Amino acid sequence: MSATVVPHARASAPAPSTGVTVLLCDVRPVAAHGISAAVQQHGMRGERLRDLADLPTRLAEETGTFVVLTSLETMRSASPFPRRIGEARVVPAVLLEDPSPAQHMAALRAGARAVTHSGAPLAELIAVLSAAARGGTVLSAPVARALVMPLAGVRTPDVPAEERNWLRQLARGVSVAELALRSSYSEREMYRLLNRAYQRLGAANRTEALLVAQRAGLLAV
Repeated sequence: MSATVVPHARASAPAPSTGVTVLLCDVRPVAAHGISAAVQQHGMRGERLRDLADLPTRLAEETGTFVVLTSLETMRSASPFPRRIGEARVVPAVLLEDPSPAQHMAALRAGARAVTHSGAPLAELIAVLSAAARGGTVLSAPVARALVMPLAGVRTPDVPAEERNWLRQLARGVSVAELALRSSYSEREMYRLLNRAYQRLGAANRTEALLVAQRAGLLAV
């Protein structure tokens, strides 16, 4: 895996993480079974958590590190995510369905310490979770490039306020269908208007447009 590790974790052959439990919440059963088995093979415990609301009760008498792996939507609904419950250290992590850099950055902005995706090889997933348990963050090369791209000398595109608002919502994970409903457009018309916004940014698609908008500071509220 081509990756950047912040600050010091290695993406390959992660060391066993003694005293670490991965709690899987809002993860599809088949995926949860595979992830749970994989983390146990690498010295961690894997458990299902029915609902994030159960987290305080589950960790009330616990110590150690608990990596909570959940969806981006659930992570956002729990914001701000607790980092400690009693004596237990809590590490928020997101499992994406869409592995694009834009969605990855949206998860980081939502508070995730670790981000991976449902199609990632188990070895990559273990590297991400192990690094997070040790206090690091593994970033894929495209995400790292997007985050460190210098802003100096970047001309801010002339984007109307309405289009900026659409871009911000897309970056937060809002679907085009939901965006169309909120904006009182048909879904087809919404796609047409978004494509025009992407072209204004010099981007070929949504992912490129969100990366350009991020670098230009257009996603800041």
